[in-house]
Amino acid sequence: MSYTKCFVLLLLLPSVCVECQADIIVTFDAADTAFLTPINGPGVSGTNLIRADLNYVGGGGSDFNSSGWSSNPTFSFLEFGFTSTSTSTSTSTSQWNIESLLFYGLRSATGPSSLTVFASVNGGGFTAIDTESIGTSAATVTFDLASLDNVDTATFRLFSTLPSGTGTLRISEGGNFLGTSGDLVLTGVAVPEPTSATFLAALLLVGMARTRFRMKSQLQ
Repeated sequence: MSYTKCFVLLLLLPSVCVECQADIIVTFDAADTAFLTPINGPGVSGTNLIRADLNYVGGGGSDFNSSGWSSNPTFSFLEFGFTSTSTSTSTSTSQWNIESLLFYGLRSATGPSSLTVFASVNGGGFTAIDTESIGTSAATVTFDLASLDNVDTATFRLFSTLPSGTGTLRISEGGNFLGTSGDLVLTGVAVPEPTSATFLAALLLVGMARTRFRMKSQLQ
């Protein structure tokens, strides 16, 4: 194999490896509280999961229960977000390719029968990304956010898609996604800093060149 082909493969290697494993960006553990505090993934600073013009419904045990839903996408929503802090870890991370938003929960008989995720990415305006149905029995709901790549910072809002009357929506205890106690979790793939990936590829290429030179020397 030529040096050119080796170099191209080595440049692609870090990104290929990254694509193999999804990670938690930020997650929340359901509780009967006014808001939920984030459990941050590596190199991430999350914001609280809050109710915007929604009612806190107490007495739900370990559930994060909300009422007062509306189908108007300007108010009555759940909101949270995150910012990449680019901390130095085994792989320095500056951006995320987002994959999914999952939560474990249910609605009451008159609660919102479907939710739409809106996202504001890297300071842009809010855009509808995905809509999923919500049942009256506790289950995992998965929103596909794979269209959101190279994200430094983002804010997410969950709106009721259809008129919901006076019913409630609960994020319930029991999700335990990806080996955590999280009941609402945002997942994605970390994007290494380009300089780090290029530097690693260059080091590997130098090592291969030295090995080939030694082999040639031994044959002469």
